[in-house]
Amino acid sequence: MGRSIPNCLTSHPMTSMALPTGLLLHCFGTQEVVLPDADPDAFSHLLRHLYTGDLAFPAPLLRPLAELADRLLLPALARVCQRRLLAGTGPGRVVEDMLWAHSMGFGELLAGLKDWYIQHQVGRGWWEKGACVRVSLCAGLARSWVSSVGA
Repeated sequence: MGRSIPNCLTSHPMTSMALPTGLLLHCFGTQEVVLPDADPDAFSHLLRHLYTGDLAFPAPLLRPLAELADRLLLPALARVCQRRLLAGTGPGRVVEDMLWAHSMGFGELLAGLKDWYIQHQVGRGWWEKGACVRVSLCAGLARSWVSSVGA
């Protein structure tokens, strides 16, 4: 009796290529993996990466890719996405990036974003810019700022 490929993988357009069934069964076992809330474009890029090693992810997909990689226990890929998010942050998005990293529990990314924020935003009304929506994030920013001026 042959083993079948999980439906969530066979129904995706990226799997129209020949799939190495053994790899899928090794990665996912014989149970079907259902990802109803996964971004289809992120899933497509994740599959492309798994089969080709391609890391050319569009910037708008870095968050959904990091989330999906984290859910599928692919920590190296999640770290790649997080590093690219940190490298691409800027004044108009750093607060949103920090809130997202905080909500996802991506501590290393959050620490890097806090450092970026302190280096680029101190003295520019950072308390009013929305970073203090979450009390724990606000407290962390205050500690980081105190450490940076005391160093």
